[in-house]
Amino acid sequence: FQLTYAAEINKKPFEASLNFRRSGATDLYFFNSYHASLTHSNGATREQLFYLERGKGVTAKEAYNLLDGRAVFKELSNKAGQMYKAWIQLDFEKRDKHNNHEVKQYHEAYGYDLKGALSRYPIAEMDGGDKEKALLQSLGKGNIQAGGIERDGGITKLFVEANPQFKSIN
Repeated sequence: FQLTYAAEINKKPFEASLNFRRSGATDLYFFNSYHASLTHSNGATREQLFYLERGKGVTAKEAYNLLDGRAVFKELSNKAGQMYKAWIQLDFEKRDKHNNHEVKQYHEAYGYDLKGALSRYPIAEMDGGDKEKALLQSLGKGNIQAGGIERDGGITKLFVEANPQFKSIN
């Protein structure tokens, strides 16, 4: 069976159809996947099917960020069950055999250092404390995060997002 979810995030309609399946051996039901869609202000809609495994996968907010073009830092597992961390980003130019956008991965060995990319700029939140930790965590979830740059003796507000493909920030 399916349940639907609809919300407006940052003035953009986001919808998800949550797919549940009954076990063949018991009366238990499992949440296996969800189909998410995001409609942009120009009317274009991006869609993707996200699979879950043992309750782990891409969250709805992360799906929103991926469909909005940003990267998300995730702990993933390979076919042997070994865990690894990587930035993932949807490739809107390529589709797989199920008509989903292909997922680009930037593993730790790729060399993207978010903290290092941020440290190239005088970002006020990069203070080594709780504000820095919160900024790094939020950017890792694919969010656009408000921050400030120290300029001319004051703080200029800006928005920051991670860009692992080019080992930088936007």
